[in-house]
Amino acid sequence: MTQIEQVRDHLYEGRPITPLKALGLYGVFRLSHIIYVLRREGMNIQMTLKRSRTNKPYGEYTLITQETA
Repeated sequence: MTQIEQVRDHLYEGRPITPLKALGLYGVFRLSHIIYVLRREGMNIQMTLKRSRTNKPYGEYTLITQETA
């Protein structure tokens, strides 16, 4: 299974994903590129800007479905 498929399945399960989580679970170094590819395939993915305990910004991605819209 490719990294794109793994991230796609993760989002379809209704779970949000962050770059750190993607690295730990799937070995993904550039989550933003995978999100770009998935959006081009038609997935409605929302990014929410979060901040770490040390105030560093990062994105948390979630899939927007009919149920969550």
